Amino acid sequence: MNKDLNIVISKINALLKEKKFEKIINEINKNFKENIKPPVIQNILGAAKIFKSSVSINDKLSAAQDFKQAYQNDISFVNPLINFIRLSIELDDFEDAHNLAKKHIEKFGYKKEICQGIARINFKIGNVKESVKYLEKVLDNNDGSYINWTQYLIRLNYNYFFEQKEYLNKCKKFSNSLE
Repeated sequence: MNKDLNIVISKINALLKEKKFEKIINEINKNFKENIKPPVIQNILGAAKIFKSSVSINDKLSAAQDFKQAYQNDISFVNPLINFIRLSIELDDFEDAHNLAKKHIEKFGYKKEICQGIARINFKIGNVKESVKYLEKVLDNNDGSYINWTQYLIRLNYNYFFEQKEYLNKCKKFSNSLE
């Protein structure tokens, strides 16, 4: 690293506040070696790549790798995993994100955003039962917004193993949660 870490981090924070994403990318690349970045810096780099004014598919692919690497360097740092899941879904390349997310839940337990991501991935690959299972975890932990409830009820429509009476009971529970 070329400069004192505190000075570089202060400069990156200032650039974040100003939303100068291109400059953030340049500052990080100038001051950190390619594969030796602290996870938080790697996560910021990935975010800067997808928030800059003109984003290419290569920028998104590179950002996904930044998020993945940041998470793998510190698996307790959940933000890069959440970013990796979201971007992987957008890129329709979510096998690694799916596997890492499931391992994270196994190791650390429930995390709302990770369960939501796993549910979205499972729905995209046609695994409705698994999608419903992970959305139920969100709802069972009282983390369910009306959006989560709506996604859950819509997915139940695709689940042909679900009884209509049970579906109506879920709809009533959703309705009661709105009051």
